[in-house]
Amino acid sequence: MAEDRLLELGTKIEAATKLRNLTLFKADDLSWLWSHDESGRRETATDVVEWREGEGWEEFVGTEAAMGANVLYLDARKFSWNDLIERIDGLSALNPEEIAKRKRQAETFRKYDGFIEHLIIAFRANGVWHAYQETTDWLPRYEELEVEPDEFEEQEEEPLSEEMVESLAGKLARDSAFARLRNKGDQMAMARKLFAKEDAVVLANLGEIVSRARIIYQTEVLPDTEPKGRRRSV
Repeated sequence: MAEDRLLELGTKIEAATKLRNLTLFKADDLSWLWSHDESGRRETATDVVEWREGEGWEEFVGTEAAMGANVLYLDARKFSWNDLIERIDGLSALNPEEIAKRKRQAETFRKYDGFIEHLIIAFRANGVWHAYQETTDWLPRYEELEVEPDEFEEQEEEPLSEEMVESLAGKLARDSAFARLRNKGDQMAMARKLFAKEDAVVLANLGEIVSRARIIYQTEVLPDTEPKGRRRSV
């Protein structure tokens, strides 16, 4: 049975705000804090500082208190499987056969209906927004199903199974060379070399595999190899 990890995280965050006497404001949409154009430049003029990848939410909430802010904004967006199907039906560039194929692929995500798919917490201090985000591993995969064909940078016939993503990501994270790479671009290059003989579907999902590997490295590999307090982000 699938686990709603971000729902549990949201509960922990709510408890932490109460302990620190912070006001929790539940917002509808904070995704604009991550709004960037195709070149990677931020689209909004608002000053936003994104919490460093690999650092925990506990430190983020603690930083808010230390900076004198007293309101924490929380956006926990739920995934709707029916909405996904409706968006697939609305893809004008697809013929009926292709629509049916996308719907079959969407069945993979039915088990996540009602789950939290992304969670953003943010606070404002000294005129600057500070933001922390966590998303599910399956969010980028289902979003590909609702994109018009000409918007794909890389095509794939079938989505890679979660079991395969987990297996390949674990292999990557536990490779001794991975620990020496801090830059995600270098990690992608390593993954391309390591999985060069895999099929096109695997190669089309390297971004997701590397992202999962970074999580596995932080949560499973590092605790077994480094003393507490000496962990570093990759």
